[in-house]
Amino acid sequence: MQYVYTFTDKNNKVIHVGQSLYPKRRYYDLVVRPPRNRSQGYFHGQDLQLNIIQSFNTKKEALELEGILKKANRIEHTESTRSHKGAMISGAIRKTCPHCSKEMDVRNYARWHGDKCKLINV
Repeated sequence: MQYVYTFTDKNNKVIHVGQSLYPKRRYYDLVVRPPRNRSQGYFHGQDLQLNIIQSFNTKKEALELEGILKKANRIEHTESTRSHKGAMISGAIRKTCPHCSKEMDVRNYARWHGDKCKLINV
């Protein structure tokens, strides 16, 4: 069973929309737990209310409603997140392999170069 949920502040403004099998656990991870990494404590210390909107049998249906609610409440990524994601997609962030001296985007570097480069033992 998939649930679509929202976090609202004191003024009933929607701060976050999401879908999960366990929305109460997600609330705990994002609001109650202090931050340890990017997926925990994002809203730590804020006085937010968990509202379960609807339950679905399939994840596809839950994702459709989640997208509709995000558009309706104008929930968008911050400018820094958009610029970083855009740079990653376009390949603007590039690295040079120290072993073969090829320049490539970070995804190819992580997959094929660095410690995994073919020319390490040559």
